[in-house]
Amino acid sequence: MLVCRDVLIDPEYQGQGLGKALVEQIVRTLLRQDIGNITLFADAKVVDFYKRLGFTADPEGIKGMFWYPTW
Repeated sequence: MLVCRDVLIDPEYQGQGLGKALVEQIVRTLLRQDIGNITLFADAKVVDFYKRLGFTADPEGIKGMFWYPTW
């Protein structure tokens, strides 16, 4: 399982297909390693980008929970 929190492309280079190529390569690499469960936390404004790459929104609408040590 992979949990991805952010995939970012510098705004100067956006729109050139770099983000698409990067995500597709990440998915191919994970599948070759028999990792087929990918969880991605994405900002609402880029959800459509990931949907075009085959990701689906959580049908239960779960946004994710995090725990960080406080000591």
